[in-house]
Amino acid sequence: MSDIKWQIIKHGDTDLEMLIKIAGIKDQHWTHGIDSQIEWINKNIRYDDYHLLGYVDEKTVAYISIVHVNVSIDEKLLECLGIGNVCVDVEFGKNRLGSRLVCEANRFILDSGFTGILLCKSELIPFYKKNGWNVLEYNEAIVAGILYDKIVMLLENESLRCSKIVIDKNF
Repeated sequence: MSDIKWQIIKHGDTDLEMLIKIAGIKDQHWTHGIDSQIEWINKNIRYDDYHLLGYVDEKTVAYISIVHVNVSIDEKLLECLGIGNVCVDVEFGKNRLGSRLVCEANRFILDSGFTGILLCKSELIPFYKKNGWNVLEYNEAIVAGILYDKIVMLLENESLRCSKIVIDKNF
Protein backbone atom coordinates (compact mmCIF):
# COMPACT_ATOMS: atom_id res chain seq x y z
CA MET A 1 0.00 0.00 0.00
CA SER A 2 2.30 2.73 -1.25
CA ASP A 3 -0.35 5.16 -2.45
CA ILE A 4 -0.96 6.79 0.93
CA LYS A 5 -1.00 10.56 0.97
CA TRP A 6 -0.13 12.17 4.30
CA GLN A 7 -1.41 15.52 5.51
CA ILE A 8 -0.37 17.45 8.59
CA ILE A 9 -2.71 20.24 9.57
CA LYS A 10 -2.75 22.57 12.55
CA HIS A 11 -5.87 22.20 14.63
CA GLY A 12 -6.58 25.90 14.19
CA ASP A 13 -6.79 25.33 10.44
CA THR A 14 -9.32 22.48 10.57
CA ASP A 15 -12.92 22.82 9.50
CA LEU A 16 -16.02 20.86 10.49
CA GLU A 17 -15.69 18.52 7.49
CA MET A 18 -12.18 17.51 8.55
CA LEU A 19 -13.22 17.10 12.19
CA ILE A 20 -16.04 14.78 11.09
CA LYS A 21 -13.51 12.66 9.14
CA ILE A 22 -11.22 12.50 12.16
CA ALA A 23 -14.11 11.70 14.49
CA GLY A 24 -15.31 8.97 12.15
CA ILE A 25 -12.03 7.08 12.16
CA LYS A 26 -11.57 7.56 15.92
CA ASP A 27 -15.08 6.30 16.57
CA GLN A 28 -14.23 2.97 14.92
CA HIS A 29 -11.96 2.30 17.92
CA TRP A 30 -13.49 4.34 20.74
CA THR A 31 -17.25 4.25 20.16
CA HIS A 32 -18.54 7.42 21.79
CA GLY A 33 -20.30 8.89 18.76
CA ILE A 34 -19.19 11.54 16.27
CA ASP A 35 -20.44 14.51 18.31
CA SER A 36 -18.65 13.27 21.41
CA GLN A 37 -15.42 12.73 19.44
CA ILE A 38 -15.55 16.26 18.03
CA GLU A 39 -16.26 17.67 21.49
CA TRP A 40 -13.24 15.78 22.89
CA ILE A 41 -11.00 17.04 20.07
CA ASN A 42 -12.05 20.66 20.56
CA LYS A 43 -11.57 20.39 24.32
CA ASN A 44 -8.18 18.63 24.28
CA ILE A 45 -6.41 19.64 21.08
CA ARG A 46 -5.03 23.17 21.18
CA TYR A 47 -5.00 25.66 18.31
CA ASP A 48 -1.30 25.05 17.57
CA ASP A 49 -1.42 21.23 17.89
CA TYR A 50 -1.50 19.02 14.82
CA HIS A 51 -3.55 16.34 13.13
CA LEU A 52 -1.76 13.81 10.90
CA LEU A 53 -4.06 12.08 8.45
CA GLY A 54 -3.42 9.36 5.90
CA TYR A 55 -5.56 9.11 2.77
CA VAL A 56 -6.07 6.40 0.15
CA ASP A 57 -8.15 7.56 -2.81
CA GLU A 58 -9.49 10.54 -0.81
CA LYS A 59 -10.67 8.24 2.02
CA THR A 60 -9.27 8.96 5.49
CA VAL A 61 -7.62 5.68 6.55
CA ALA A 62 -5.25 6.73 9.36
CA TYR A 63 -5.13 9.37 12.06
CA ILE A 64 -2.86 10.50 14.88
CA SER A 65 -2.85 13.64 17.00
CA ILE A 66 0.45 15.41 17.66
CA VAL A 67 0.21 17.80 20.59
CA HIS A 68 2.48 20.20 22.43
CA VAL A 69 3.21 18.91 25.92
CA ASN A 70 5.29 20.46 28.70
CA VAL A 71 7.30 17.82 30.53
CA SER A 72 9.63 17.83 33.51
CA ILE A 73 12.00 14.87 33.81
CA ASP A 74 13.86 15.03 37.11
CA GLU A 75 13.15 18.78 37.11
CA LYS A 76 14.62 19.29 33.62
CA LEU A 77 11.97 21.08 31.55
CA LEU A 78 11.28 19.86 28.02
CA GLU A 79 8.80 20.98 25.41
CA CYS A 80 7.71 17.78 23.70
CA LEU A 81 5.37 16.69 20.97
CA GLY A 82 3.15 13.90 22.18
CA ILE A 83 1.32 11.44 19.99
CA GLY A 84 -2.12 10.10 20.77
CA ASN A 85 -5.34 8.81 19.24
CA VAL A 86 -3.37 6.45 17.00
CA CYS A 87 -5.94 4.76 14.79
CA VAL A 88 -6.30 3.11 11.42
CA ASP A 89 -9.48 2.40 9.46
CA VAL A 90 -10.50 -1.16 10.36
CA GLU A 91 -10.53 -2.10 6.65
CA PHE A 92 -6.80 -1.25 6.42
CA GLY A 93 -5.64 -2.46 9.84
CA LYS A 94 -3.60 -5.47 8.74
CA ASN A 95 -1.43 -3.66 6.18
CA ARG A 96 1.25 -2.23 8.52
CA LEU A 97 -0.51 1.09 8.14
CA GLY A 98 -0.26 1.72 11.88
CA SER A 99 3.52 1.47 11.70
CA ARG A 100 3.66 3.75 8.70
CA LEU A 101 1.45 6.26 10.53
CA VAL A 102 3.66 6.28 13.62
CA CYS A 103 6.83 6.54 11.49
CA GLU A 104 5.35 9.53 9.65
CA ALA A 105 4.60 11.16 13.04
CA ASN A 106 8.14 10.34 14.21
CA ARG A 107 9.60 12.07 11.16
CA PHE A 108 7.51 15.18 11.81
CA ILE A 109 8.50 15.29 15.50
CA LEU A 110 12.20 14.86 14.80
CA ASP A 111 12.17 17.32 11.88
CA SER A 112 10.49 19.84 14.21
CA GLY A 113 13.32 19.47 16.74
CA PHE A 114 11.19 18.20 19.61
CA THR A 115 11.41 15.20 21.90
CA GLY A 116 8.56 12.75 21.24
CA ILE A 117 6.48 11.37 24.10
CA LEU A 118 3.53 9.03 24.35
CA LEU A 119 1.41 7.39 27.02
CA CYS A 120 0.25 3.82 26.47
CA LYS A 121 -0.84 0.50 27.90
CA SER A 122 1.76 -2.22 28.42
CA GLU A 123 0.33 -4.42 25.64
CA LEU A 124 1.24 -1.69 23.10
CA ILE A 125 4.95 -1.57 24.02
CA PRO A 126 6.07 -4.04 21.30
CA PHE A 127 4.28 -2.05 18.59
CA TYR A 128 5.83 1.25 19.62
CA LYS A 129 9.30 -0.25 20.26
CA LYS A 130 9.45 -1.63 16.73
CA ASN A 131 8.60 1.89 15.53
CA GLY A 132 11.42 3.72 17.31
CA TRP A 133 10.01 4.38 20.79
CA ASN A 134 11.53 3.32 24.12
CA VAL A 135 10.10 2.93 27.59
CA LEU A 136 10.96 5.59 30.14
CA GLU A 137 11.37 3.85 33.46
CA TYR A 138 10.34 6.04 36.38
CA ASN A 139 9.71 5.95 40.11
CA GLU A 140 6.85 8.46 39.97
CA ALA A 141 4.81 9.95 37.14
CA ILE A 142 2.21 12.68 37.31
CA VAL A 143 0.03 13.42 34.29
CA ALA A 144 -2.34 16.39 34.37
CA GLY A 145 -1.92 16.58 38.15
CA ILE A 146 -2.85 12.92 38.73
CA LEU A 147 -0.57 10.04 39.71
CA TYR A 148 0.00 7.92 36.58
CA ASP A 149 0.86 4.21 36.62
CA LYS A 150 0.96 3.21 32.97
CA ILE A 151 3.69 3.40 30.36
CA VAL A 152 5.55 6.53 29.24
CA MET A 153 7.63 6.18 26.09
CA LEU A 154 10.06 8.56 24.44
CA LEU A 155 11.23 8.81 20.87
CA GLU A 156 14.89 8.25 21.71
CA ASN A 157 17.72 5.95 20.67
CA GLU A 158 17.95 4.22 24.03
CA SER A 159 15.83 3.42 27.05
CA LEU A 160 15.91 5.99 29.81
CA ARG A 161 15.37 6.05 33.53
CA CYS A 162 14.33 8.90 35.79
CA SER A 163 13.11 9.43 39.28
CA LYS A 164 10.12 11.68 38.50
CA ILE A 165 8.31 12.79 35.39
CA VAL A 166 5.59 15.43 35.34
CA ILE A 167 3.47 15.92 32.21
CA ASP A 168 1.15 18.91 32.04
CA LYS A 169 -1.76 17.22 30.30
CA ASN A 170 -3.17 13.87 29.28
CA PHE A 171 -3.26 13.36 25.55
